[in-house]
Amino acid sequence: MRATMGSSSSNDRPHLVVGGDGMVGAALVASLRLAGETVHATTRRPEAQGPDRPLLDLTRPQDGAALGAGPYRTAYICAAVARLDDCFKDPPGAFAINVTNMAALANRLLADGTHVIFLSTNQVLDGNLAFPDESASLAPSNVYGHQKAAAEQALWDLAARHPAACVTVLRLSKVLPSELPLFTSWAAALANGRPIRAAEDMSLAPLPVELVVDALRRLAQSRWPGLFQLSSATEIDYAAAARHLCRHIGADPALVRPVHALAAGFVLEPPPRHTIMDSGRLTRAVGIHPPDPFAVLDRVFAHLPPPSRDPGP
Repeated sequence: MRATMGSSSSNDRPHLVVGGDGMVGAALVASLRLAGETVHATTRRPEAQGPDRPLLDLTRPQDGAALGAGPYRTAYICAAVARLDDCFKDPPGAFAINVTNMAALANRLLADGTHVIFLSTNQVLDGNLAFPDESASLAPSNVYGHQKAAAEQALWDLAARHPAACVTVLRLSKVLPSELPLFTSWAAALANGRPIRAAEDMSLAPLPVELVVDALRRLAQSRWPGLFQLSSATEIDYAAAARHLCRHIGADPALVRPVHALAAGFVLEPPPRHTIMDSGRLTRAVGIHPPDPFAVLDRVFAHLPPPSRDPGP
């Protein structure tokens, strides 16, 4: 499938970021505005609503709700209930956001000729094999994965109903912000000689949020339709990440206590064995290359606050 070219009139339209308050959405908005693009970013907080901040609450039906000053050139659907435990605890509520109301919103956008780019996840796959490509069958093993798989299928069904539509799905592994509370708490404990627990059976194929934003912008600029995937070049586990943090701050790696995630209460559902995916199609299409996982961690560790020592007796 080849990239499609937008008309000159559609190129004059603003971008829409659905989920402008989230990590990826906020970073994408900042990048687009820095490049001089006109962008509207939805918010579900009434106090944040404004001319370029349309109010959008995906807990409510989206068949007829107002949606700012569209039509839009590209809509990046970043909003979701993305915490696995939250989906597990409230499947119907999460389904309404992640599938039903998202699909209704996408249908309206596609009817206006908007290029819809949807953020999905490696969790739509069972994780039994490393490096699955886009042809791998959907086989989610948790509630969140089932919902994202249903959302992907809903979008392909909508694309079939709108023959001129451009729908892009980008599956991502774990996206890391510049500051992560888990790593901050680990660093504080390690700096004071306290042991930490880290899962040795949870795969980590980390991505920096800046790379995800770059990928989204390139897919939008080229109007590539279809399914793409992005994860790091290799995968590690959280215990390996913790030991790498020890090396970064000069702590004793023996302070890292490897545990199993489910038994330790870190998760409510068994984690997949692998979270890494084949990113080759994205690389060939827009030149985005999978990063080294330890280089991604180093970028996050560089933002850690200076370790503070526990006060003595």
